[in-house]
Amino acid sequence: MKSRTWTIAFIVAIAIAAWWWQRTPSAPETTAAATPASAPAPAAPAAPAGGAVAAGGHVATPAVMHSVPLPPLARGNAGDLMAAARDRAKAGDSSAAFAAYGALSRCWSYSDALAQSARPMHDLPTDQPARDLRLRAIANENKAAADALARDCNGYEAPTVDDRLRWLDLAAAGGDPVARTYYAQELLGMLRRDPEWMLHNPEELVRAEAAARDYTAAAAADGVREAMATMGNLYAEGTLFPKDIVEGYAWLAATMPAASAGNNERLRDLAAQMTPDQLTQATERARELRGG
Repeated sequence: MKSRTWTIAFIVAIAIAAWWWQRTPSAPETTAAATPASAPAPAAPAAPAGGAVAAGGHVATPAVMHSVPLPPLARGNAGDLMAAARDRAKAGDSSAAFAAYGALSRCWSYSDALAQSARPMHDLPTDQPARDLRLRAIANENKAAADALARDCNGYEAPTVDDRLRWLDLAAAGGDPVARTYYAQELLGMLRRDPEWMLHNPEELVRAEAAARDYTAAAAADGVREAMATMGNLYAEGTLFPKDIVEGYAWLAATMPAASAGNNERLRDLAAQMTPDQLTQATERARELRGG
């Protein structure tokens, strides 16, 4: 087990090193094997608005800021949802490809339904009889959610990373703003859930990470607030992009009014890691990203 963990870490390090030397994110390369059956092949990701990846790998000033919220997952039979989405995706509807991704995501695990229907334990009554009744009610709610998921996901109980990634790629390459905005978050979530996938798919990992950088940078350059926040977190953590707390602070601070930035706990933590000169630089960069 320890050997496998080191092997995974080694592959991730190679993937990051490969990008570091290239310095310019490459567009996803899609092969026939990586494309969902009967679905059109994804196109290369569009460049960030305004040629927005500046020298040094940083994204230049974004467009007017706006939000692209993550929509709720569609409910219903996964087979029916996938069939409808596949037909629409063939006609060039990138949002349909994201709907297919959503259908598979909902079927990713029965535990997701249990987590969604769980209730905070501090909301339980304090007296034992009432508490027992509430616990039984929660158990029934969880069972109902799991039963509904079992019905909806019959035949789609355990979609693989490859299954989900194909549809996410297709949606993002087709220009779906939600898929582009959340590509990096979704990819990292998949890798956390199934780290062994990285071990068996090193080339696909490099491609997906490059796509995640491209799509996140493009959405951030378009002024999508959620993508700008993702850029900040990725830079601050050194994930997908080289670690840069100045740039991380700037992107996060740019998503909120300047007057409230000092009250944000995440920004205070990053500020504590910087010198006064770095904080000044980060503040100026945030002002630039806000557009003044």
